[in-house]
Amino acid sequence: MLCFLRGMAFVPFLLVTWSSAAFIISYVVAVLSGHVNPFLPYISDTGTTPPESGIFGFMINFSAFLGAATMYTRYKIVEKQNQTCYFSTPVFNLVSLVLGLVGCFGMGIVANFQELAVPVVHDGGALLAFVCGVVYTLLQSIISYKSCPQWNSLSTCHIRMAISAVSCAAVVPMIVCASLISITKLEWNPREKDYVYHVVSAICEWTVAFGFIFYFLTFIQDFQVSVYQFKCFKLLTIRICTNLQKTFCIFKKSTFFLMCLTKICKDCATSCISFFPMGSIFNSSPTNEIFICPLLFDVNSHKSCLFSFRRSHLLVPNNRK
Repeated sequence: MLCFLRGMAFVPFLLVTWSSAAFIISYVVAVLSGHVNPFLPYISDTGTTPPESGIFGFMINFSAFLGAATMYTRYKIVEKQNQTCYFSTPVFNLVSLVLGLVGCFGMGIVANFQELAVPVVHDGGALLAFVCGVVYTLLQSIISYKSCPQWNSLSTCHIRMAISAVSCAAVVPMIVCASLISITKLEWNPREKDYVYHVVSAICEWTVAFGFIFYFLTFIQDFQVSVYQFKCFKLLTIRICTNLQKTFCIFKKSTFFLMCLTKICKDCATSCISFFPMGSIFNSSPTNEIFICPLLFDVNSHKSCLFSFRRSHLLVPNNRK
């Protein structure tokens, strides 16, 4: 089964493919029509003159919608993960959602107000889209680190932070150089005084735009699981205040232990509980069943147990010869 067909993974996948197509198609049509210079035009330059303006407006509007859908789904996923295994304040996730939606609103402004027709409104929308988008990726990267390793691999966190760092580094010269340009136009001559500012700003703009695309590409794996299918996988160390039988397989007051552990698991939002004493071996389990397996590591006193929570195909070490 294709990875983007699992769960909600089709949402970021569609966002990435659609947005990439929007930039590339608008650029190709604008260049073939002779409306822009092939070498480093602004993204907005490729959507200013008909017929590419219609293509650009339609596709960027839909990209803004897909971006909002992706960010809201990501918000719900992080919210559910945080409820299952707390790792970050909910306000942090909410702030990133609000900033992301504001950035999507800015994309809508860029799509509907052309650069030459209403430059002030267009530039304001672009500023919202890029600045809010960069801050959104930065906040989501921090959330990814906080949820590692339960919900993200360390390599994914590093990739997201690297993209965020590059985008942050590119958005500043993009804004500064664009503000130094004295006139808005589509065709540039290398001899003009503002040409260097234009080139630097355009390079940074394309860098940030495709940085967003590659960033949302990393969401596909996270979105493969529905927000209603999360389980808590965590490792707990519990000190037991009573002696155990010397035989590994028998516990005194094991019913009391089971009741306490069941409460812990309910607090962690797990479902069905089974209890296995040390020495039990099983190779597989029902998908929705959580097994609690005490592993004795303090053999002399028999007072300490390590409990691990796992779902399906959990192997328990067998110390019996």
